[in-house]
Amino acid sequence: MSKKHRFLPVMALVLLMFTVTSCAQNSESTAPADSVGIQQGADEQNVQSDAQNSPVPITHITYNDTLGKWAAGDNGVYVLQDVFPAGVNILYIDLATKQEIFLCSAPNCKHNTPDCTSYLPLEEKEYAYCIAYFRDAIYLIQCATAAKQSPHISRMEIDGSGLQDVCFLNKGENFTGKLFGYGDNEILIETTYVSENKQSGKRLERINCSTGERNVVVEYPNDSYYGLMAAVDNKLAFIKINETGNQYFWVNPSSSNISLEECAETAPIGTLFDDKTTTYTIQGDYLCKVSTESKELLAENLITGQMYEFRYPDDSMNFDWLVLTQVFDDNFALTTSNPEGNMIQILLDSETGELTDKIYTITKTNAHQIVASFGDWIVYYIRSDERLLENQAEYGLSGETCYLDVFGIATKEEFLQDTGGTEVSVPAV
Repeated sequence: MSKKHRFLPVMALVLLMFTVTSCAQNSESTAPADSVGIQQGADEQNVQSDAQNSPVPITHITYNDTLGKWAAGDNGVYVLQDVFPAGVNILYIDLATKQEIFLCSAPNCKHNTPDCTSYLPLEEKEYAYCIAYFRDAIYLIQCATAAKQSPHISRMEIDGSGLQDVCFLNKGENFTGKLFGYGDNEILIETTYVSENKQSGKRLERINCSTGERNVVVEYPNDSYYGLMAAVDNKLAFIKINETGNQYFWVNPSSSNISLEECAETAPIGTLFDDKTTTYTIQGDYLCKVSTESKELLAENLITGQMYEFRYPDDSMNFDWLVLTQVFDDNFALTTSNPEGNMIQILLDSETGELTDKIYTITKTNAHQIVASFGDWIVYYIRSDERLLENQAEYGLSGETCYLDVFGIATKEEFLQDTGGTEVSVPAV
């Protein structure tokens, strides 16, 4: 009896690519009626840059390029942690000392008031912040639409000082999805909006980190689902999903009058896939393909063209689903589940294409999840520990708990061999 395979939804990760032809059209997009102060299309500087074939670099500024609570700096990782009621703290994992510390240098500080550079108070109806690191500064993104302040971006120095607001969104707008650093002083970020006639929409914007000026890079059409998935150098990878299937494609954000429909047609990445018999994911430098129909496990380096082909498991291995996962660099694993139902990763030999005997079991107590890479070292997420909120009696609370993320630091070889690294715990208050 033939065995059916299914796939877990997989998030596309960091994307690198070769140069492709820019795709654009002559028609101009139309701004939503309530998008006051947002300019449309590329400004004069970017039009000139594109004409002179001078690419604008794109920078990865947060974990998985998404709105979240982890962001790699130059020599460590910034983490948002819930420690006290009515606030969130910024902590820093220092690679050199292998310690996690509050982002505060004041002696004897309790880290629970706005005077502390690590403490971010949360008012009624505010969500916890998202964090990013870009050009020697920390950026905080607040997405709460029902709070006193509208969704906004703030900036601070890497020691937590100098907190100031950069940009506020308009009524009916919010941040969503992906974000990247762009050039020397701008952020690319996806936003949603509701126009005056109650129609919802989505777009990609450039926001100036000094002035807060907003420019629309591209409006997303409503004929299909469009989403920004990854980036490399000066190009972005989008996905288009409709009843015909899924298709990755390239977009040059420095172009003017971009049409996502045209880019999907003229600059495809891989082929149309159904996410059932065939799945593509973009991970690091690689376009990874899994096909149960053609029995293929392929990883293509989108910069060099280097191709890795791995042996497809036979049915005797009894895998219900398969995902080809880039661990880091040119190390890959087969992600699947074992008979007990636990998710596992089986390390692959990139030279022979065969499965190795090295198996990682992914559990709640050992997520085996790489957060950032620094040369030969990595920082990885291990688990979340439940802990009582500090100072909760001051807020009339009792027995309230929070979950604090626990990380590890290891060499890449230690991580591959699963021989252990240094666990980094949240410091005591």
